Amino acid sequence: MSLTENTTLDEGKTPTDREEKPTIIVAEDDPAILNLISTLLTRSGYNTIPVTNGTYAVEKYKELMEKGVRPIVVMDHRMPVKNGLEASKEILSINKEAKILILSADVFIKERALQIGVKKFLDKPVRFNELLLAIKNIAILNKNN
Repeated sequence: MSLTENTTLDEGKTPTDREEKPTIIVAEDDPAILNLISTLLTRSGYNTIPVTNGTYAVEKYKELMEKGVRPIVVMDHRMPVKNGLEASKEILSINKEAKILILSADVFIKERALQIGVKKFLDKPVRFNELLLAIKNIAILNKNN
């Protein structure tokens, strides 16, 4: 994950502003990257749920869907227990309209990820502004579906 000096955060958001933004499940096995992404997204007004592998991402997705929440999933591909592609397939079997964004340095899985229904694939290292823009675009899809 790389951050540029021109990165801006939407700090100072009110609770009402935060409620309008979607919940994001962040799945990443590297604790430092998980904390960084979760913290920056929270500071940008998103409700984040950090998890450390694909199995937990699927479990949290199911829990939120049962509560009527349609989360966006931002996940790494290479994780223990269940990788990003496996977790994406399982989430998409629950909801074929699921909004999933995969972050990975493994460009060889990009085509497979998009073929199975992942909405966006970003190459690591990713700039935070690029991640925010991708999430905003996916959030628009979330509102329209």
